[in-house]
Amino acid sequence: MTAARRIARNALALTGSQGITLALNFIAWAHIARTLAPDGFGVLGFGTALLAYFAVVVQLGFDAVVVREAARAPERVPELAGSLMALRLLLCGAALVVYAAVVLALPRPASVHAALLVQSLSLVALATRLGWVFQAAERLGALAARDAATAVLNAAAVLLLVRGHNQVVLAAALTAGVPLIGNAWLWVAYHRTFGRLRLRASRAAWMALLRPALPLAASAFLIEIYLRLDQVMLEFLYSTASVGLYSAAVRLIVLAQVFGSIAYGVYFPTLAAAVGDADRMRATGRAAARILLPIGLCMAVAGPWLAHDALAFAFGSAYTAAAPAMAVLLVNVGVVYVNMTVGTPLMAWDLQKPYMWAVLGGAVVNVILNVTLIPPYGLVGAAVATLASETTVCIGLSLIYRRATGELPFGEGLRAVPIAAAATLPAALGATLGWPVVVSILASVAAAAAAAWPLGLIDPSLLRRAPAS
Repeated sequence: MTAARRIARNALALTGSQGITLALNFIAWAHIARTLAPDGFGVLGFGTALLAYFAVVVQLGFDAVVVREAARAPERVPELAGSLMALRLLLCGAALVVYAAVVLALPRPASVHAALLVQSLSLVALATRLGWVFQAAERLGALAARDAATAVLNAAAVLLLVRGHNQVVLAAALTAGVPLIGNAWLWVAYHRTFGRLRLRASRAAWMALLRPALPLAASAFLIEIYLRLDQVMLEFLYSTASVGLYSAAVRLIVLAQVFGSIAYGVYFPTLAAAVGDADRMRATGRAAARILLPIGLCMAVAGPWLAHDALAFAFGSAYTAAAPAMAVLLVNVGVVYVNMTVGTPLMAWDLQKPYMWAVLGGAVVNVILNVTLIPPYGLVGAAVATLASETTVCIGLSLIYRRATGELPFGEGLRAVPIAAAATLPAALGATLGWPVVVSILASVAAAAAAAWPLGLIDPSLLRRAPAS
């Protein structure tokens, strides 16, 4: 099989799996949100936000390091797997102890403590996953099957078992524990291919993994600050219900960003292959911008009109109080797409350290604005802080991108203005006239596509015309 066909097969498998996984996970979380109401859903949202910081300790950027090493020397997979698994289990044990101490110190009821402690199973799932082995071996079909099967199992369990508003602990156990089953399947697959996984406690091997992983972990931690700090602060400054409302909005925002994730996977190899060739770097950057900027601008301009009805449709009328915050977060999605446009190439072009400094600036702004805005403005203050932080990162990434290429690819964004205008019209009409939100979304997508076609921004040959890798 040629490299091109292998990449196409893997991309198709992952795209299909990602679509199934996102849809089923969203259905499961929507059911949980409706069943538990904002108070119960807020417990899970707070736990997820708090655990994100401990997850950085368990992950520490190791996957990127071992995928690189295993791809270069496949015979080292058993050695790398044994060393990484031993180190991750050690880090996971330490993280669990500290997390449990933090949770038990919180002035919350025993039922909340129980739910938060059960959610820590997600750290065990992170520590024991072996997905990087199959990624390095380019057997992404196995990962796709695992992800889809796990999503099916999780959705079925949630829909069948979570039936009452007091089942917060059960919901936590299912959402955090089901991924362990998927991990077990990969362990069986690993055993069949490589034999028994033997843990290796070697200081030299661990340091070889830690040194390149720590800068990646630092960036990940900074990103988690401005992605999660607002939910943690809402818990302490407002209420668990406010966290539930905000978490519902964030769940929808994740869906709005999935198109960028797919484009990232499509363009990253071509971007990486262009490093060192200024003309190719500029050309591939513009090609990615042709996809990302129109989508982002449509999200930022048309999306806020749909915020209220989307929350009501997905989670129920109890969550529509989060609509003003979600409208701001949808504007922020537009900034996120700009950051993908100028940030993804920097990662592909080995500019991780400058990228980290840009993210640090956003994290500092986020902390300052969360402290300033959340006490008086609540959910909207948290959303505005996120928007300002992402904008700060955008400025930094744009400066780095221009220094690397001599230009910015934002000319493609100007071409996207009529597309965004076309998408906004049915969204505004739908919100004003009371159309079902699904109808409004489909009408907006159709209008955007109709506007994009004559501008040449929808072109089936776009990927074939992108500079060859």
